[in-house]
Amino acid sequence: MSSSPPTNRNLVIDYYPAWFDNTGDLLASYKKGGSKERVDVINIAFAMPQADGSVHWHDWDKNPVLDGRFKQTIKELQSQGKKVVMSVGGATAHWNLDKPEQLARSTAELAKRWGLDGVDIDCEIRNDNRKKIIPYAKELRRLMPREQGQWLSYCGWSIGAYAPGDPGYCGGNSGIDIEILNNIKNELDMVNVMSYDAFESSLKFDPRQSIDAFRKLMGNRPDKVALGIEIGAQQWPPGVVKTTEDAKVWVEKVRTEGYAGVMFWTLDMDAGPRKANGHAEPDHAFLNLAKAKLGNNSGTFAYPTKMDVSPSKKKPSEVEHKKEADTKITSESREPVASGSVTNISPALTQSSTDPQKQKPPEPDSDVKLVRESARQETKIFRPSVDSSLKVEVSRYTEESLRAELDQLKIPKANQTNLLNLFHQNEVYYNNLAKNHEARLKENIVNGRPDETVTLNSDLKSVREDLDKRLKDEIDKNKPRESHRP
Repeated sequence: MSSSPPTNRNLVIDYYPAWFDNTGDLLASYKKGGSKERVDVINIAFAMPQADGSVHWHDWDKNPVLDGRFKQTIKELQSQGKKVVMSVGGATAHWNLDKPEQLARSTAELAKRWGLDGVDIDCEIRNDNRKKIIPYAKELRRLMPREQGQWLSYCGWSIGAYAPGDPGYCGGNSGIDIEILNNIKNELDMVNVMSYDAFESSLKFDPRQSIDAFRKLMGNRPDKVALGIEIGAQQWPPGVVKTTEDAKVWVEKVRTEGYAGVMFWTLDMDAGPRKANGHAEPDHAFLNLAKAKLGNNSGTFAYPTKMDVSPSKKKPSEVEHKKEADTKITSESREPVASGSVTNISPALTQSSTDPQKQKPPEPDSDVKLVRESARQETKIFRPSVDSSLKVEVSRYTEESLRAELDQLKIPKANQTNLLNLFHQNEVYYNNLAKNHEARLKENIVNGRPDETVTLNSDLKSVREDLDKRLKDEIDKNKPRESHRP
């Protein structure tokens, strides 16, 4: 019986125009408490491909003070569950794709040097050289594996997925992305569709038709397609002028039909004096629209966000021979012989999904409900094989015990909702990671590669500890402060 793949849902993606940010304040506005805290993916625009096969970054590294500030902000954003991604290219980039693998290596090295979560490919050249994006993307994915939380996205042309006979097909750049995506769709986590600037077909262009065409091209995976909205004047008039009133219908489609989310170019235009196009929109109107349709809480990722999943510092022999109370599940039984933590599936999730009485508590927030259902689905999807040597660590929390603890601490209900949401996001993250690790172990056997059981089990143990600590820290932050009156 086939299982549904994990999905991206309700994501808000923004292109951050780094060239405007000479202080770091604009990047910091994506942090919790900032004006753009609802954004889940920050695509830093742009790193530029060079004629010699290298990639040139923004001028931050020329200023040691700014360099340190930007890197610290990136770490803070990642600790809040956001992805910070390097976007390569842009409308004015001159790509030299004669050595795509070399370019990929340079790209990956730069992204890793800055501790980023991955790469966004924004190649807007319109000639046959564009097809060399295929080996470039494949090499990037090899160098930046998904199981390590690395994100790879692609900017799709407004009419790039239209084949002859499709609604909106008009020749010109119609279909420019078809061959590329047919070859790299499995490598990609997301296609950000530039459903604007459709100057060739401006009189009949409909962004809804555009994302439908990309969904079909991506193997009928709407969760790997984001609708793009350009705020302000179109770069290629007449294009499609977008007001929040126009965009309501489009974002509603994203919400109801399972698309990954909404991409903005750029929320920097959503406030202040740079607002364009002559529309009397209040500040943050487009971001508020995304919140209204997709929810105030963060979106969910199909695959783990980047975290510290480095192996244990102990020598493999020490880890391998360490006797723990945790017991691996045997083929004869799927119940742990000792209480503690190791089992082939998380009882925290099994309990809440198998006992109907435990599903009774009201769901105060639809976004939380979505995350919980996703977590339960992930639990059903992933069960290590009977003969698997993978050890899956169980959280110290269950939904029931977490609710009881939050009630005992008298944490306000609204904050409890956020903490329960975080718990279920953690479970989705962990189960996806475990599933990817098991696939890697099997792949190693098939391809005759060295056994990584000890390393990957150490990763899972380390990640479980980190997730539980993260939740505990958030609980502590939300405890009501005692009043010290004289």
